[in-house]
Amino acid sequence: MVVSVRVKYQIKIKGYSLRNVGPIGISAQAKTESAVMEAIRKREYASAKQVESIVILSIQ
Repeated sequence: MVVSVRVKYQIKIKGYSLRNVGPIGISAQAKTESAVMEAIRKREYASAKQVESIVILSIQ
């Protein structure tokens, strides 16, 4: 079941500075940290970019 969550996170992409994102609404499989992290990775195209780190600051 897909749920809508509001999330705030920081992302670091190689060659760029640390960026704060949110709070934004995203759809995730569950309201858990791992499900939200997977949704963020899809949103940020983490496989195509050289993402160094993603840190979830809050999930609502």
